Amino acid sequence: MIAAFSTAQQCGAAERLPAIARTIVALAHGMGLGVIAEGVETVEQKDFLARNGCHDYQGYLFSRPLPLEGFEQFLRLKES
Repeated sequence: MIAAFSTAQQCGAAERLPAIARTIVALAHGMGLGVIAEGVETVEQKDFLARNGCHDYQGYLFSRPLPLEGFEQFLRLKES
């Protein structure tokens, strides 16, 4: 399950985002699914998600969008 937290922010739901995030993570775990948080841009967002059981993320905190070749290079650098 991918939780698009940036979409909630864009819809004016930012003040409800913590409750939305906790609910999505709990729902996914209750269904035996993992969660990937999309749109993570700050360390504070990542830490909040980790405290609430989400440990997989993507977003500008880690990298801007990359073409395939750039992504492969990014992975090689991370592995070394």
